[in-house]
Amino acid sequence: GNDDMDTDGFLRECDVGITEYINNESCGLFGILKQRYSDFIVHEISSTGQLVKLTSFDVPQDTTQDTSEDLSTLVSSEELKNLQELSESKDKSKQVELKVSNCKESRTRVHQAIKLKFPILDSRTITGDKEDE
Repeated sequence: GNDDMDTDGFLRECDVGITEYINNESCGLFGILKQRYSDFIVHEISSTGQLVKLTSFDVPQDTTQDTSEDLSTLVSSEELKNLQELSESKDKSKQVELKVSNCKESRTRVHQAIKLKFPILDSRTITGDKEDE
């Protein structure tokens, strides 16, 4: 056997070059690293206490309804066309200015709709010298 290993066959800190700790009161970390698939088997229990079993590998259908607004209802067709062109442009210095309401909730809906339709674009509200993401 190897004299540098403890009696259980596990390496100690000094075996791998750890000779000191930041906190001198610490006596090291002890444990076993998980390495086999059987180390990670989990048994799910339902809220009624029953064992849950996987019966299908099919991805479930998304039943949530999309509550986001369509961008075309929030901006003009010309602005929508400009946003589409901007999203396809290689010129990262290009910008599109939209005419939007002073109402913060309305602007928020526009930002969200742009993020949904054109995730590559970054939208900001610019009012004077103040900018909101």
